[in-house]
Amino acid sequence: SNRWHAVKCEDVLRAFSTNRYKGLRSRDAAARRLKGRSDALWSTDLSDQHSSFFHQLCDYTTVLFVLAVILAALFSHASESLAILLLLVISVGIRALVILSTRKILRQNAKYTRPRCRVMRDGKCLYLFADRVVDGDIILLSTGDTAPADVRLISGDLVVSEVYLDDNRRQIQKRAG
Repeated sequence: SNRWHAVKCEDVLRAFSTNRYKGLRSRDAAARRLKGRSDALWSTDLSDQHSSFFHQLCDYTTVLFVLAVILAALFSHASESLAILLLLVISVGIRALVILSTRKILRQNAKYTRPRCRVMRDGKCLYLFADRVVDGDIILLSTGDTAPADVRLISGDLVVSEVYLDDNRRQIQKRAG
C-alpha cells in the first residue's frame, strides 16, 4: 500500500495520469473500472445465500432441535423424533425465506440510497454513484458531501468527520498539500 499522504500533490497526479483541472479521461476511467477496485467504501453486495443457510444450521435453536431429535430417537420415541425433525425443517425453511426476502428488499433499497458524488472527467463535472469512482478521479467536495473513497486533498481546506472509517466522532482539519 502506498503512502499517498506523504507524496507531493503533483507527483500523485502524475502517478495516476490525472489532469488537475480536467480530471481523468473517460476512456482511462473505463479501463480502470474494468480492473476493479479493492478500496471502495460503499458496497451493496450482501453475503451469498449458501453462507446464510450454513448460519441457519449453526443457530442455537437449530442445534437444540437436532439434539432433541437425537435424544428422542435414542429413547425409542420415533414419532416424537419425526415431529421434532419436521419442526426443524419448517423452522429453518421459514428463517431462510425471511432472510432471502429481506436481502432482496435491501438490494432494491440500496439502488436508491447509494451515495453519489461529483467527479471531474474530460473537463466536465459529472454526478456519479460513489462506486463508479476510480483511482485517480478528481472528486469535487462541498459542504455536507461524503467522500466516496479514501481521497487526497489537492486544494482547499476541509473539516471532516471520519466516523464511517474508524468510529471517531471528532472533527478533523484537513489541508491540501
